[in-house]
Amino acid sequence: MIVEPAMGTALQVVLGLLADREYETLASMTGEERLSADEIRTAVESYGRTVVRPPGDGLPPDLDVIEVEGEGRRRVAATMSLWTVEEGRSDLSLQLLLTEIADGLWTVRLDDIRTL
Repeated sequence: MIVEPAMGTALQVVLGLLADREYETLASMTGEERLSADEIRTAVESYGRTVVRPPGDGLPPDLDVIEVEGEGRRRVAATMSLWTVEEGRSDLSLQLLLTEIADGLWTVRLDDIRTL
């Protein structure tokens, strides 16, 4: 699936907030539906490396985006690696659900941050 510009922007915002250690802002933006600020902080900081924005266009090359079938609003599941100063592409991955709430406007639910 091709990542639409607005969808890419939403993903870049999430990655930027993680890199800037803005866990409270990220949790607030995602409604703390799955992960609280403390859970996000713990997942990132317990990894023991410094998360940074991916190089290039700001989206990791292994970004996997899949349209979620069903009724109602358009939804997309996304999985991608996080990047760190020490490793570049890391074993830490991010799983999200994006929901289009208006034409070209996406909300984000942070589902998981885990080590592969």
